[in-house]
Amino acid sequence: MPSVLPRFFLPYHASKRYYTYARLNRFVENSNVILRCGSKVIAQAEVYADPIPEDDVLIVTVGSRSTTLSFLNGLTIRSRLRSGSPQQSTISTGFIQSDRLPDRTAAYDGVDVLVLADLDPASVNPKALGAISMWVASGGVLIIPTGPDYRRFQNDFYDDLLPVKLVGTTDLPSMQSLSDLGNCAFPRGR
Repeated sequence: MPSVLPRFFLPYHASKRYYTYARLNRFVENSNVILRCGSKVIAQAEVYADPIPEDDVLIVTVGSRSTTLSFLNGLTIRSRLRSGSPQQSTISTGFIQSDRLPDRTAAYDGVDVLVLADLDPASVNPKALGAISMWVASGGVLIIPTGPDYRRFQNDFYDDLLPVKLVGTTDLPSMQSLSDLGNCAFPRGR
């Protein structure tokens, strides 16, 4: 569906980034994106999409430690995230750098779990933080692995987002609490 963009003028050598959020046909992998002003083509690029089935679970990690969850790719789990009834789902993982976080809540619609691995809210577009907050408020699943440096999570963004106040750390003798939460044994060696 074509849309009309407002006219604007940028200084010489300036650049403007446009984000397009689209629900793609599950068979589409390559798309040609064209930015036009009237009939003139301003920019054109081929975009690769890695579609996953809608019933699968997409876990997206934000930050520089984002590849640490790649071991989950392809694992099959029982899930209830989208349909409400138990089903077998395959996990797919992805990552995004914090400076590229979308600033629209709709961009997170396909994400089942968002992991803020090492997000520094001071270095992120406030609109992107607002979009994450809205996504969580509307039912999005958020994981924030803190580690021993919990103080970096004591700021307005996390205070407004989390239902708890982080005040300290403790060592756990086992990961049994995660096993209980997930209704399955926590994998050894991970």
